Amino acid sequence: MTSNSTSPTNPIPLVDFSLFLHPTSTVSRLETAKALVDACRRVGFVYIINHDIPSSLLEQAFAIMKKLFDLSHEEKMQAEHPPGPTVHRGYSYPGLEKVYQVISDDIELGEKLRGVKDCKESYEIGSEKNPSQPNIWLPETTPSKLPTLHAILLPSSLVYRANDTSSAGYRS
Repeated sequence: MTSNSTSPTNPIPLVDFSLFLHPTSTVSRLETAKALVDACRRVGFVYIINHDIPSSLLEQAFAIMKKLFDLSHEEKMQAEHPPGPTVHRGYSYPGLEKVYQVISDDIELGEKLRGVKDCKESYEIGSEKNPSQPNIWLPETTPSKLPTLHAILLPSSLVYRANDTSSAGYRS
């Protein structure tokens, strides 16, 4: 089932990723990808089910990230997102990034959106194999040490599992 539906009680779209990972045809993989893109464009968020990432691994990652976001602003800023739009790694505080994304030909709307600050707080990581997007970790000397941050998020392969899952369509 590839679903991109919402309901009054759950306005966030639900996308079943099983047909992307284990396709019965190239059409099923394409339909799943389109549903994911559509959900991100329309709502900006999506629930992905049947993604094959173990729930125990996700629970560990969420526990670590909660500890990270509970740190003081000063501690989180030790892994600050670099200035500019090129590298997307490290900690981004609310208001650092902009909402703008080109989704139409409306130049005036685009100009207005460039001035809107994003209210999200995020910590962006990715593959260690990408030299143009190096990860930015908290230093080992951070007072509220999170020694398991990259121990869980990288070696446990959460990032690699998510990347492998999202890249599955490119290999076929």
